[in-house]
Amino acid sequence: MPEPTEQPYYYPDMHTGGPEDLLGRSSRHPDWRFRRTIFIFSTLFLLGALFMVGIIYLNRFGPSALPAADASATSEAITFATAQAERSATRASVNATAVVAARMTTVAQGQETATAEVYLYRTATAAAFATAQAPPTLTAQAQEFAADQASAEATAQAMDSAATVVYGPASGTLDHGSGKHAICLSTGLQLHNFIAQAAFYNPYPTAQHAWDYGFAFTNIGDDNQYTVSVDSGPHWAVALRDPGYYIQESDTISMLGLGNFDFNFVKLYVQDEVVHLFVNGQYVTTVALSNLDLANNLRPALHEPQACAGVEDDDLQQGASTRYEDFTVWSTP
Repeated sequence: MPEPTEQPYYYPDMHTGGPEDLLGRSSRHPDWRFRRTIFIFSTLFLLGALFMVGIIYLNRFGPSALPAADASATSEAITFATAQAERSATRASVNATAVVAARMTTVAQGQETATAEVYLYRTATAAAFATAQAPPTLTAQAQEFAADQASAEATAQAMDSAATVVYGPASGTLDHGSGKHAICLSTGLQLHNFIAQAAFYNPYPTAQHAWDYGFAFTNIGDDNQYTVSVDSGPHWAVALRDPGYYIQESDTISMLGLGNFDFNFVKLYVQDEVVHLFVNGQYVTTVALSNLDLANNLRPALHEPQACAGVEDDDLQQGASTRYEDFTVWSTP
């Protein structure tokens, strides 16, 4: 009887040489490929199910999208708010700048006021100190000069308003000739009260030679004359000249131009035998002519005003000339 063919028997424990799968089975098990495939598909299915659940949850409970109109409104609101914030910031900046500028102006004005107050205080203090230290004689002289100036200016204003032109204006030159005698321009007038003026040009540099110019007015009927002049000293002088004597009042003068091409505007007011002298628009002196008559009691006289150069001795240079302009004489009551 033939022997049956021996069938191989599978012994699991004898064929476990390979790695085990996730189910703990040996990779050499006859259905290990099938089981692995089932496991992978199950896993993918589970992950897909979880993903779908998440999508459903988000659609139901998540934030809803804004409609297009709402989105546009929101954008406009944001833009408006941004613009408002920028305008507010600009206004704040401008206001802050204005406040700072105002404060700086206030501080500057305060400083100016304080400086002015200090200056006034110092000026007043200096004046008080000077008055306290000044000799009584100088103070009295200053007060007398101020009174004379006020009186002369009032007289000049009154005479100007009532004056009538009787000579000029004339311009020309006073040629020094030999340089030994005063050179005068005669007007032929006979006046008691009058105004005379002229602009005289310096004939040469003061370092070259002394010069003087001004006015003379003769006493018609008497052999004498008065002269009112300024010179390169610089001085002013009012004098009475007679063949037998000569007397004058004079002093220094500060407003005289001494430059080579300078001119000086001399104006003379004579009223009731009182002389008021102005040079370059400024008051110089007042002289009563009676102070010069040596008690001879000269009678009120008619005068002939003249424009002159070199009334003082040795104040002319031979061959030179003194230019004058706007020589004018007015008659006054």
